[in-house]
Amino acid sequence: MFKFNALISKLNIAQRILGSVCFFSLPLAVLFYFNMDQIGEKMNFAQGERAGNRFQSPAVRLVKALTDYQLASGTQDASADALAARQEVDKIFLQLDSVAAELSQRLSFSDSALKEAGAENLKLTELHQKWTVLQAEVPGSPTKSNQEHFEQLIGALTGC
Repeated sequence: MFKFNALISKLNIAQRILGSVCFFSLPLAVLFYFNMDQIGEKMNFAQGERAGNRFQSPAVRLVKALTDYQLASGTQDASADALAARQEVDKIFLQLDSVAAELSQRLSFSDSALKEAGAENLKLTELHQKWTVLQAEVPGSPTKSNQEHFEQLIGALTGC
């Protein structure tokens, strides 16, 4: 302690002020660095959320379009409604494909990432295949198989 006081007493006022500024600047610089790092992490998270919203929007619209198709195809006289609903589902699948092609790596929604996560039923190829099976069934004649296919497809989309 004595040597420290002797060292301080040898310094002139300008050197003491400079020493004080350096002594207090170091913790401020460290806090500034960690604060900026945390802000960067939050910005990356927010960008990921926005990407997820871009992906989720067509998926939610797809669930609605599928239920519209299910309702329209369940009646005997709704061929025009069923056709319109089918076209809407196809259009949304195309939108979902384009968004998935753009964002699948960022969102870990690629086929390999889904396989690692054990969520292979969410692959877009699987969903397309289920949709193709549904389209092949005869509209206007709701069967137990038809109902199960709708439940599987909507369940895969909603995670149920």
